Amino acid sequence: MNLPRRVSKEPIFISIATENATTNKLSGKYNFHSVKNNAAVFVSDGPKIEKLGPYPYYLAYHSKYWNLQSADYFEKGDGGWLALCTEGFRLKIFIALISF
Repeated sequence: MNLPRRVSKEPIFISIATENATTNKLSGKYNFHSVKNNAAVFVSDGPKIEKLGPYPYYLAYHSKYWNLQSADYFEKGDGGWLALCTEGFRLKIFIALISF
């Protein structure tokens, strides 16, 4: 397996604005966790959110999508609450990822 040449281990910040107040609570800081599917995986720095399943929450890349997912989806390797379209490994503009 070819791993990415350079994987940033810096945290990222995600801002989510949907009509679902529970999903919006996934906004916040995500810290580098590991490399999976040839892309960085980030884990939420925020608290457990009722109604969203097992904690912690991950931002992980699977088959052309970045997924925000609970621990059980992460262990299975697919699915989640939000599947974000990508161009390669880059997220499209509808979600803001800011790396520091």
